[in-house]
Amino acid sequence: MADVTARVQGAAKGIADEAKALKAREAEIAAIEDESTKKTGWRSDVGFALPRRRILALPYEKYTDVRIVFATEQQAAFFGGDPDNFTYPRYDLDMAIFRVYKDGKPLHTDNYLKWSAKGAAPGELVFVSGNPGATSRDDTMAQLLVERDVRDPPSQSTFNAAIASAQAFAAQGPEQARLVGSTIFFMQNGLKGLPGPRPGAG
Repeated sequence: MADVTARVQGAAKGIADEAKALKAREAEIAAIEDESTKKTGWRSDVGFALPRRRILALPYEKYTDVRIVFATEQQAAFFGGDPDNFTYPRYDLDMAIFRVYKDGKPLHTDNYLKWSAKGAAPGELVFVSGNPGATSRDDTMAQLLVERDVRDPPSQSTFNAAIASAQAFAAQGPEQARLVGSTIFFMQNGLKGLPGPRPGAG
């Protein structure tokens, strides 16, 4: 990781026209990313970092050989017939395990999330990995009203129309159903996160 703030900002030094200054900074960022990639062989991204709006060059290795190791059968993962857990907690086995390969061999890493058969002890600090949904707990009343009355209704209509279209395609045969099965689950799950009637879900 390298601080390239001075280099990026310096590329636009003395340029009064803001559009031209922006292009100069963007060109410098592209040059930094290209130089870093050639030097390390890794993908390199340049972005802002707080505090003080520093500009950092972040090289990291990109792995493209990712293989599935384990996945449950659909009926085990879909136990209860519900796309996801907005309605009630699901008790099912919905998971998959992947392995990263490099040069045709499983990647060895010194640092990784380790499995503990004992579980967490009382009072032990626990970090949970994942992508939790938004809570909207800090939204104002006005924001919630706009979401309910302005944003959600067209979203519901869009979801319902898309689900109906996908289900019609799935009804054409087993292969068609396979192609859009995950898409239907995804859209039904998204629809359940919205208030009001949900004729497309189920």
